[in-house]
Amino acid sequence: MLTGRIVRFEEERGFGFIAPEGGAQEDVFFHVNGVDGGEEPLAIGTKVSFEVVEGQRGLKAYGVQVVGVGAVKAAESANQVVPVASTATRVDAEELCDVLTRQELRSEVTEQLLQELPELTGAQVQSVRDGVVALAGKHGWLVE
Repeated sequence: MLTGRIVRFEEERGFGFIAPEGGAQEDVFFHVNGVDGGEEPLAIGTKVSFEVVEGQRGLKAYGVQVVGVGAVKAAESANQVVPVASTATRVDAEELCDVLTRQELRSEVTEQLLQELPELTGAQVQSVRDGVVALAGKHGWLVE
């Protein structure tokens, strides 16, 4: 059984992601149907134990259980919206995901849009790309 912390949770949609301790694996998807017990509220930062299977879209957790003092923290913050950045230092965030510059993100988004939706006009690509880059900047997801 693995342990980790919830790094993203969308209560209204019933799913989230767990960062396994040790950082050796990618974040693991979980659905509330895979949570055992159900008495403990789930929130970002909650420590959990879980099993992993390979799903159609990547790793999926099952048998998820809240463990340790994280349950107390979860109960205190269950009704709060907590951004992921507030639970991790800049170094931790860089270890969990790729961190891009503004120009790198612009390039990645442009290439993905052209690959997935080749019928988009140049103006449409630019509009979507600029919106994504602005959103990323607003949330502090970019490095300079």
